[in-house]
Amino acid sequence: MTEIELSDRSAAGEVAVSDSVNSASEETSSEDRPPSVASMEVLAGSVWPAILTCFLQFLSFAILIPYISMLAALAPYSQVNKEGPRVMTPQTLMRAQAIISACHLVEALAELALSAAYGVLVDRIGVRWVALVSQTGFVVKAVVFAFCTPPESSLPEIEHVFAAMVVVSALRGATGMPKIPINAYIAKKTHPDKRTKRFGVMGAAFGLAFFCAQAFNVTIAETLGKSALQVPLLTSAVVAISSWLVVFFLWPKKVVTRDEQLAPWADALPWLLVKRTLLHSKTLMILSVIVFVDGLGVDLFHMAFGLFARARFGWDTEHLALYMMSVSCMTPLVMMCIYPRLLRWKGEIFVMRFASVSMLCSLSLTALVGLGNVGWLNFCVVPLIPLGSMLNPVLTSFATRELPVEELGRLSGALSAVETCARLVAPMLSAYIIPRTMHSSVPSAVYFLGVAIVIPGVALTWFVHPKAAAEAESKLSETSESITSDDDEGLAKIKDIKLREDSPRSLEENIIGRFA
Repeated sequence: MTEIELSDRSAAGEVAVSDSVNSASEETSSEDRPPSVASMEVLAGSVWPAILTCFLQFLSFAILIPYISMLAALAPYSQVNKEGPRVMTPQTLMRAQAIISACHLVEALAELALSAAYGVLVDRIGVRWVALVSQTGFVVKAVVFAFCTPPESSLPEIEHVFAAMVVVSALRGATGMPKIPINAYIAKKTHPDKRTKRFGVMGAAFGLAFFCAQAFNVTIAETLGKSALQVPLLTSAVVAISSWLVVFFLWPKKVVTRDEQLAPWADALPWLLVKRTLLHSKTLMILSVIVFVDGLGVDLFHMAFGLFARARFGWDTEHLALYMMSVSCMTPLVMMCIYPRLLRWKGEIFVMRFASVSMLCSLSLTALVGLGNVGWLNFCVVPLIPLGSMLNPVLTSFATRELPVEELGRLSGALSAVETCARLVAPMLSAYIIPRTMHSSVPSAVYFLGVAIVIPGVALTWFVHPKAAAEAESKLSETSESITSDDDEGLAKIKDIKLREDSPRSLEENIIGRFA
């Protein structure tokens, strides 16, 4: 064999090798491939920055919770006697409830108006910038609340506390719910069969944050006194700033697939987004109804409990912190130990129904305890509350299976709009019911209303038939199987050829072996 023939065959061999590699590359990058294959790089990523952000944001919010009712009660608007000392009277508590309801109402209105727009932005520009905007709202709210303290504190006082709390709550709502980018981030970076567990980790972060926050509040109450306000409020602001920094430095600039089309701006209208997204399938319609009724029932409980416990049981901030700490210390245990084992042993459908029944039982028992005046009985209901919290990650996981990955931002925005509608109705109901029933024969009437609202949601869990993770990922599974089984040998050869091309000597030896 002459050198000319060897050279010709070498060139032919290189062309053949190059053609085979290019052909394989073209097949995997073809426009006809499923979007799930294009998003394999995204799905393989870590979600710990989102979990850390979730923990810090919940921590900031949980530090504020016991003090919001106190700020409202100590506001000049709530005090009947403007000249004398600030005391807690029934009229003061009712006015404080009006302040809290107004704050929740304007915040929910702002969220409802812009949640769809933020869902579209997540799909257009990525999760990072939307998360930064939402975290900024929390930072501003925490800082302003810190300056709404009474005159005897060391901080400068905002004169019109009622107006300041309402305005900053509206601003917080206008910056969007942090849940929208966080849920979209986790869903886009996780395979469908892993989403239920990863959303459960977010629930564990929520519980751990609440435990740490209430432990901090109890320590502050013991060391600085129960009336200390500025230290926990400023601490909440610092934690909120830390959450903002985590998003800015650790979140990716964009989490989208290469095949993703830009979301249309028409979906920024809430009613159009809900119509196009949540009416996509029967399962999504049922899930959206469950999200609404459960959210409404739970929001009635959250908005009323602080003032109700102060007025009915004589609780102070320390009692409220101990109660929430007892709930939050069990939540991580449930989400990290019981939740994954129930998923493995009984399946997702069972966990959904079991969690919804647990939520109903916790609300029912709380309503019954409210009929009396023995506050410590609320601690007997505590074990059921974390069990009910298992419902949200399962519902979120089911919803994400109904739509492709490039629409998950809009899905998160649509679900947030539904939750916001519940938060919009809850303060109006609580503000109307509590003043009229607090001193009646049924003081916990607002809780019984929450029970009645949640019952249809529990019944609907028996009509949910979501896509299985394997079905939602069918195209990805089929492609993965063909890659890992049928084409293992071919891909191994292609990989080997690419490695050999990097070394001229190895390539020459390969060509001689084939064509000599």
